[in-house]
Amino acid sequence: MFLDFMSERVMVKEQDLQRILFRFNPSDELSHHQLNTVTYGTSSASFLAIRSLRQVAIDNVTTHPQASNVIQSSFYVDDLLSGSDPIEHAKEQIFDLIKILQPYGFNLRKFVANDNQILRDVSIDKSYSNQKIISDDETIKTLGLTWNSVQDTFRYSVNVTPSSRVAKRTILSITTQIFDLLGLVGPCIIRVKLILRELWQLGVDWDEGIPMELHRVWAQFADQISLINDIHIPRYISCPNPVTIELHCFNSTIVLSWMALQPNQLQTFVANRVSEIQQFSRSDQWHHVSSENKPADIISRGASAPQNLKSSLLWWHGPAFLMQDKISFNQGIDSNEQIPDLKKIISYDLSLIDKFSSFSRLQRVTAYCLRFITNLKSKDPNTRLLGTPSRQEMSNSLIVLCKLIWSTQYISTLQERSKWNKQFPNLTVGSIVLIKDENSAPLTWKTGSITEVNPGSDGVVRVVSMILRMWAELITLLVNVRW
Repeated sequence: MFLDFMSERVMVKEQDLQRILFRFNPSDELSHHQLNTVTYGTSSASFLAIRSLRQVAIDNVTTHPQASNVIQSSFYVDDLLSGSDPIEHAKEQIFDLIKILQPYGFNLRKFVANDNQILRDVSIDKSYSNQKIISDDETIKTLGLTWNSVQDTFRYSVNVTPSSRVAKRTILSITTQIFDLLGLVGPCIIRVKLILRELWQLGVDWDEGIPMELHRVWAQFADQISLINDIHIPRYISCPNPVTIELHCFNSTIVLSWMALQPNQLQTFVANRVSEIQQFSRSDQWHHVSSENKPADIISRGASAPQNLKSSLLWWHGPAFLMQDKISFNQGIDSNEQIPDLKKIISYDLSLIDKFSSFSRLQRVTAYCLRFITNLKSKDPNTRLLGTPSRQEMSNSLIVLCKLIWSTQYISTLQERSKWNKQFPNLTVGSIVLIKDENSAPLTWKTGSITEVNPGSDGVVRVVSMILRMWAELITLLVNVRW
C-alpha cells in the first residue's frame, strides 16, 4: 500500500507559522499566502510527515492496537509493507488502517497483495474513490526490489548498456540501479563497491578513464551483472504451520571474543551493544562456525559472480549442518587475532599500600610522589614545590588514593548482571528515567520526567512522552537506593 502524504494538513492554529510572500514578476505587488499543508522541500518536511504518522498510531493505540502497531512498525516513508494470516485478518487490517488514517488526511492507495481474496472487497468499496488496485500482471517495485505478487517472489531489474569508455560516473550510475536494502545480492555488489573505493583513493575524476586493471575487473562484472535479473527470491521463506522456528545468526570471531568479556573491558560504543546481546541471550547459545560454513563470509570475500550466487546453496539455504537433527559446534575459537576496541587498562600494584602502618603516612608519601611529578613538568625552577606538603597537596593525594581503590576494588563488583533477570514494573507518569545514549558512558546520560505513557497491546509501556519532548530508549532510574 502507498500512503499519500500530499494532503497532510496543518492545524488551523499553526497555519500562521507558514506564511509566505510571493509575486510572479518583480513589478507585481506582493501577495500574501498561508500554507495549509506541510511544505515539502523544506528540511523539516520529512520529519514532520513521519512524526505525524507516528502520532496517529499513538492516538489510536487503545481503540485499534493491532493497526496502531502496523503503522509504527511497517511503514518505510510512504510505503506500507505488512502481512497477516488468515485472509480475514488481512482484510480487517486494511479497513482498520483506512478508517484510522483517512480522518487525519492520510489516504492509502495502490493496494497490492499476493492473494486476490484480500483485495476483493476493497475493489468494490466505492467510498474510497482514490484507491487503485494494482492488477496481478503488474510487478511492483518496492524499496528497490521488484515484487511479483502472483508468484510472491522478489527479483532485481538491472539494465547495463555496453560502453567502450568506462568512468567512475558510469560505474556509479549502474550500481545505483541495484538498491539492495536487504543485502540479498551482497556478494555481487561488494565487488563494485570495492572498485569505487579504489577509484576514490586514486583520486580519479568522475568522467576520467579508469586504470586498466580496474577496467578489466569492471568488464568481467558488467558482462555478468544482468544475470542478477534471473534470481527469483521467495518472499515467504517459512513452511505452512511450522511447529518451531529457529533463528541462526553468524557472528565473527571478533564478536564472539567481545561477548566473552565484561562490557567494562570494551570501548563505550562496543560495550553498549555487547551488553545488550548479553542481556537477551546466554553465552552458551553462541558458538563458532568455520569460515567455509558461514554465509556472511561470502560477502567478505567478495568473489561471488552473479552466476555463482544464483546456485549457491550456502547463501540461500545456509550451511548443510542446519539440516541435521543434532548440530555440533566447535567449542573453541581458533583465532590469533588481537581483539579490537579493548579499553586501555592500567594495572596497579596495590601491595605497596599494605606496607604502610597508617593511612596518614600513605597519604603524605603519595603527596610527595605527586609533587615530584609536578616538579618534573615545571619548566621554571622557581615554581617548583618545596617543604612540607600543603593542605591542597594532601587533599589531592587523598582523591588519587580514593580513585585508585575505587577503580580496582569496587567497580568490578558493579558488573553483576542479575538485575537483568528481574521483572521491573511498568513506567508510570511522573517516573524519573535515564535517556540512553549508546555513544556515551552511562554516567553522562541525561534524565527526564515522564508526562504520558502509551502501553502496547501486551500492556507493556515502550513509548512515553517526556518534558524534554525526546524519543529515546529509556532505562528506569533506581531511586531510594540504600548504601
